[in-house]
Formats: sequence, C-alpha cells, structure tokens
Amino acid sequence: MQHLIPNTQEWVAAWALLADHPLNIELPDPESASNNGEIWEYMGTVDNKHTFRHRHHPSTSKREYLYFQLSCI
Repeated sequence: MQHLIPNTQEWVAAWALLADHPLNIELPDPESASNNGEIWEYMGTVDNKHTFRHRHHPSTSKREYLYFQLSCI
C-alpha cells in the first residue's frame, strides 16, 4: 500500500475527482460531504487506485467507498 503525499499534483487531482463525483457534486461542500461529523477520508493507494471512504454519506445515509485511478504517479 502506498499513500499520497498531501498537496502534490496527484493529491489535488484525486480530491478534485472526489468532489466532482455524482454522489458529491450537489452537496454544499462536495470535497468533504460533511454529515454529523463524518467526512471523506483518504484510505490509501493500491495498484495506483486511490481509495476514499465516507462512514455516513449525506446522500445515501450509508458507508460509501470511491476509487480513482490517476496517471500522475
């Protein structure tokens, strides 16, 4: 498992894709999707696939995982 370094090109690109995902795009703060103290968390990278988890997403009221494969690494 790898971890993205904050504020790098890959980090910024991954969080931008997260914010633009259909689950988040209509939310007031699509990058965090804040809901009762829960927000999106970057979980790590495996095989150049970045994993994000939200424990209680405001759009679905359930745990959500999103995966993004980028080419910046």
